[in-house]
Amino acid sequence: MPPAEPPVPGPDRSGPRDGPVRLPRPGPPPRPPLTSTVPPPVPRTAPPAPAAVRASAWCWGVSLLAGVLALGAAAADLAGVRQRLEATGAAADPTATEELLRSGADTTVAGVLGALAALVVLTLGCLVLFLRHRAGWRGALAVLGLLTLAADALAQDLLTGGPELDRGAVLVQGGLVVLALVLLALPASRGWGRPDR
Repeated sequence: MPPAEPPVPGPDRSGPRDGPVRLPRPGPPPRPPLTSTVPPPVPRTAPPAPAAVRASAWCWGVSLLAGVLALGAAAADLAGVRQRLEATGAAADPTATEELLRSGADTTVAGVLGALAALVVLTLGCLVLFLRHRAGWRGALAVLGLLTLAADALAQDLLTGGPELDRGAVLVQGGLVVLALVLLALPASRGWGRPDR
């Protein structure tokens, strides 16, 4: 076998290459520090409610409690309320059947007490929205106040002859609603309820 030939050395690639040498690219310049003399914006807060609005809100709140008390007292004496209604109906129409008198009493009790309960819930919702400075809820409170006065007048007739607690609570509720409506009509309350405030 013939002896192997020694390898032929190739070009030396470890040395400098021919052509221009590329330098690394510089990065963007550093950002300047944030130095501002302008103060940050102050968060916007709602103006405090006028005294008339606060007093009206207290009247509404206590009237709602009186309404709940009247409902509770009437519910505790529900059998007595029904019995008195049936007796009144029998005196007004002696030919009415017992079933008719019972269903009439049940319908009357459910209608009046249900209306009072619904008005309490709706008034509470409107009061919260009015105090959160939502536009238009002053008028809704006024309408609910008038409806509450009408329901209180019906409840007075319904609760006549029973315990004085429920009738007294309805009277207190009606008086406080009248006072709250008067306070809502004052110029400070009207200004608070405007949408452009």
